[in-house]
Amino acid sequence: MQGRLWARAESRVEHLVHTARAVLLAPTIWALYLAGRSGLYIAIVLVGLDVIATALDVLVEPESRKEIGGVPRTELALHIAATVFHVGAIGLAFVAAVSGSPPLRPDLVALVANSMVVVSLGAAVHHIALAVCGMLPLRRLQETQVP
Repeated sequence: MQGRLWARAESRVEHLVHTARAVLLAPTIWALYLAGRSGLYIAIVLVGLDVIATALDVLVEPESRKEIGGVPRTELALHIAATVFHVGAIGLAFVAAVSGSPPLRPDLVALVANSMVVVSLGAAVHHIALAVCGMLPLRRLQETQVP
């Protein structure tokens, strides 16, 4: 049950925060890796929104997971590793965008970045679908209750 945050009423806000981060990822990758220097300003705004969503995630997570014993240690380790790679990728992209130097293999950068955009769009659609599915039982329950 721990892996199904979207299905738990207590964890819906946390899942919506995860959904927001998933939706922000594709345009962030595009802005950082594919839009050139002009995408830098867009990327700054998107990364700022992602930082806000991350802070919200940290704030809502303890209450969201209280009934299921908190966040498992393995998931905490995964969060740390993912954050290191996330920050590293963003940092490298910012440095590359600010330097103005073209990448050594622009074809490889474009291939990897486009692949990341496609995969992150899939993750965003998946999160949105789960959020909608998680809300459906609440809607049905509310419709059947007499005021």
